[in-house]
Amino acid sequence: MKPFEGLRVLDLTTIIAGPMVGAFLGDMGADVVKVERGQGDSIRVNKQTEIIYIEFNRSKRGISLDYKTPRGLDALLRMAAQADVLVENSRPGVAERRGYGYDTLREINPRLIYCAISAYGQSGPYSQRPANDWIIQGVSGLMSWTGEEGGEPLRIGPALADYAGGMDGIAGVLTALYMRQVSGVGQRVDVSLLNSSLYMVGQRLMHYPLYGEPLRPAGNKHPWGSPAEAYKTEDGTIHVVVQDAWRWPKFCNVIGRPDMISDPRFRDNRCRLDNRTEMNAILEPIFAQKTSQEWIDLLGTIKWSASARAFPRCSTIHRFNTTRSWSTWSTPDTPTFRWWTPRFGCQALRAVSAGAHRCWASTPRRSLPSTDSSRTRSARLSETEPLR
Repeated sequence: MKPFEGLRVLDLTTIIAGPMVGAFLGDMGADVVKVERGQGDSIRVNKQTEIIYIEFNRSKRGISLDYKTPRGLDALLRMAAQADVLVENSRPGVAERRGYGYDTLREINPRLIYCAISAYGQSGPYSQRPANDWIIQGVSGLMSWTGEEGGEPLRIGPALADYAGGMDGIAGVLTALYMRQVSGVGQRVDVSLLNSSLYMVGQRLMHYPLYGEPLRPAGNKHPWGSPAEAYKTEDGTIHVVVQDAWRWPKFCNVIGRPDMISDPRFRDNRCRLDNRTEMNAILEPIFAQKTSQEWIDLLGTIKWSASARAFPRCSTIHRFNTTRSWSTWSTPDTPTFRWWTPRFGCQALRAVSAGAHRCWASTPRRSLPSTDSSRTRSARLSETEPLR
């Protein structure tokens, strides 16, 4: 049995951050219903972004519902009355104007956990500004910390701001579920992509007041450790990290330069940082003499932190055991991976009928503590009323 079997989740979100919350809850056994309006999630636009759609809308069921119309809104409210969690990522105020905001839904379902994900949060001077992952990477400072030494700010490849917001959404929902076990009532979870991203640049924000200088891009060089960077090998690139003082002597012996152990320029991490150029002038020709795999195997004998850019065994690392069907794919410059076919594929939308809110009618619900409030009782009664 999975931990969230019987939990009911309404997913009204698009793109990455919001769908990520529903996908995780679905992976853990929750019954997640993805609700899409019109042409569906805007990330369905082409084959490249459809891959993102599949990734973050796995483990869900899906319906098409225009909840801008009175009839569609009525169906949505009836589903919300039966839900444990609702996730939405519209601009702050939109859900309230359309009739499914938190204050409205908690009246019909006091136990509902309402997760709202937005760019800048539900309040504040920037709350109404539109933004996506790229914009938040810039505003938060993530881009100014990324790039080659002396170069311009660089966008991080993955949608890191979206991922951070999604993870905070998951953490917020799980925390609210725990609190509901204690209090019997739900609450609103307010997730800001900017706040989630600022958490990741906390070290950078502290660097200037502590040391009097901004932390600038350093490429593949770690700003606080050395050697901790990328080195060219005979057939590619390898990343090497010296984390602890006791590893330095072992490292020097493995690469065939025991004389560097006692060299005053490299005796500790601070000295190696100050003399990084001189140290790399020694290390770069050494790493160029062997292949990446030879170095990984050699450094592995001393339990060293080293990896190549493409890790050929990624396909054997699975976060979840699943009985879903598997597919295999590969590209010319990446290893072969296996992934599962989601229950909710790119074309899995179905038209909603007059009884859309009954999609949970035959689904067993997890037994959770309930309150004796009249609002809860009235919400429970409303579930059986016909949709007109």
